[in-house]
Amino acid sequence: MKRLWVLSLACLTGCAYLLEGEAPRALYTLKSDPVVAAQSRTLPALTVDLPFSDLSLDTPRIAVTPSLYQRDYLAEGEWSDRLPKAVQDVLIDSFSQRWGGERVNRSLQTDQLLQTDIQDFSVYGLGSSAPYVQIKLLFKVVDFPNRRVIASHLFCEKVPVVPCNFYGIVVAFNKGMNCLVGKAVVWREKVISHQ
Repeated sequence: MKRLWVLSLACLTGCAYLLEGEAPRALYTLKSDPVVAAQSRTLPALTVDLPFSDLSLDTPRIAVTPSLYQRDYLAEGEWSDRLPKAVQDVLIDSFSQRWGGERVNRSLQTDQLLQTDIQDFSVYGLGSSAPYVQIKLLFKVVDFPNRRVIASHLFCEKVPVVPCNFYGIVVAFNKGMNCLVGKAVVWREKVISHQ
């Protein structure tokens, strides 16, 4: 009887632990900088498709790449949404500032589609004297009615993590993302002007 009581207590303790789970992580956001000047020139309306990524980046977790064949995640916090959705939100907000909200959307009812492949979005050199974040996005502008790629370009940004703490990591990601988006805005306008 005593053995049965101990076993029941152990089971209840284990179940309580499972119900309690981990403490929630702090949530961090990617935000677009309000520095992209509005453009009066009318461009074709653009649909920003949900970015593609491999499974290791299709998560709210903030990725760390400690070596070439390894990916890990920071324990202290995570993005407020899955990374592809967070990147899509920044793209839509930034492009809307530039070309007007009525010219940029998520639906598939425009002539041009922006496809994005998130190839890297992680922290490098963590624990070293010079950690940095790297963001690598491949953009494709697609003539949607004809399913034809008009142009494609790979953008890459490396930003030092300063200060070397979790807040510094999030700031570096935001700086890198906004710098990259600024270049993508100019690129898309050049693509359209050369059509």
